[in-house]
Amino acid sequence: MMRELWLKIGETSGARVYSLFTSLLVLTITARWLGPAGRGEIAASLVWANLFYVCGYMSLNLVAMHIAGDRGDEILPALFGTLLFVAFAVTVAGWIVANALFLFHRVVFGEIRASVLAIAFAALPFLILEQYGNGLLLATNRLRVYNRAIMIGKTLVFVCVGIAYLLGFDIRAAIAATVIGQVALVVTSAAPLVRASAGRMTFDGQILKKLLIGAQKLHPSTVSNFVYAYVGVLVMNRYLGPSQTGIYQFAVQLFEVMLVVPYAANIVLFAKTGETGVHNAWPYQRRVLLMLVGVMAGAGIVAAVAAPFAIPLVGGRAFLPSVSPFRHLLIALCFLTVSAVMTSQWIGRGLFLPLSILNIAYVAISLAANLILTPRFGMSGAVASLIL
Repeated sequence: MMRELWLKIGETSGARVYSLFTSLLVLTITARWLGPAGRGEIAASLVWANLFYVCGYMSLNLVAMHIAGDRGDEILPALFGTLLFVAFAVTVAGWIVANALFLFHRVVFGEIRASVLAIAFAALPFLILEQYGNGLLLATNRLRVYNRAIMIGKTLVFVCVGIAYLLGFDIRAAIAATVIGQVALVVTSAAPLVRASAGRMTFDGQILKKLLIGAQKLHPSTVSNFVYAYVGVLVMNRYLGPSQTGIYQFAVQLFEVMLVVPYAANIVLFAKTGETGVHNAWPYQRRVLLMLVGVMAGAGIVAAVAAPFAIPLVGGRAFLPSVSPFRHLLIALCFLTVSAVMTSQWIGRGLFLPLSILNIAYVAISLAANLILTPRFGMSGAVASLIL
C-alpha cells in the first residue's frame, strides 16, 4: 500500500516538476526579456487576479470533496452543475468589483496599466473552474486527468511566451499566454467530468446550501493562506514600485519551486483519504510526513548554498538581489511542508472552523507586520513578515 502511495506521489510530483520546470523557463525568458520592472508588473497584476479568485471561489472544491465522500460518480452531476453556477456568479461579481475599484480607488493598483489588469482578470473564471474541477477529479479518483491537464496548460504557456518573445511583443502578450494556458488546463480537466455526468448536470439548491455552510468555516483559512503568501507582492508594488516587486516575487516564485513535492503529496493524500477514509489513511500519511520533513530540510540547505550561482543563471545578474530574500524564505520550508501534508487530515476530519481560526490569527499577525515593516524596511520587511 505504501509503495502504491509513493508511486502516486512520484507521478504527481513528476507532473508538478514538469509544471514548475516550464514555469522556470517562462520566468527565465520574461526576466531577461522584461527585466525587474516588467516582472513586477506581471506579478502584481496576476496576484490581483488571484486575490479575487481566492476570495470568490469560497473553497467549495474542498467542501465538495468532503460532501462527495465515497459517492463520487453518483453525486457528480449535481455537484458539477452547482459549482458551474457558482463559478459564473462569482466571475460576474468579481469583474464588477474590480472595475469599481479601478474607477474609484485606482491608487491601490499602483503603476499597473489598465490593459495589463484587464488581460490578467480575463483568467478569473478559469482560475475558479480549475479549483472546482480539481476537487471533483480528486473526489472521483481521476487524479491522473488533472496531472495531464496541468502539463498541457503549462506547455502551452511556455510555447506562447516563447513565440511572443521571438516576435518582440510586450508584457501584455506574456500575461495573455498565462490566460491561454489556464483555459487549456480547464478544458482538458473538465472534459472527462462532462462525459461522466452524461448530460445530467443540474443545479441543486440543497447541495449549494451544504457547500456554503462548509465554506463559512473553511474559506477564511484559504484566504488567509493566500494573504500570507502573496500580500507582500501587493504591498511591495504599492510602496516600492515594480522593480523591487519583481526582485521580491522572483525569490518567492523560486521558493515555491521548493514546495513541489509537499504539494504533490498533499494532492495524493487527499485522494487517499477519500478512497480509504481519514482514519485508515493516517498511518501512511504519518510516515510520508516524517520522511518529507527530513528531505525538505536537506533540500533547503542545498538551495541556500546554490542560490548565489543558480539565481543569476535563471534570471540574469539583474536578479542577484533576490538571493538574500530567497535564502530567508527557506526558513519556512519545513513548516509549510507539515502544513501541506496534514491538510487532507484536517479537512477529512471536518476541522474547518478550528483550522480557519488558527490560520486567521497567524495571518493577521503577518499582515500587520507586512504593512508596518515593508514601507519602512522595504524588501527585508516583506520577507520578515512572511516568515514570522
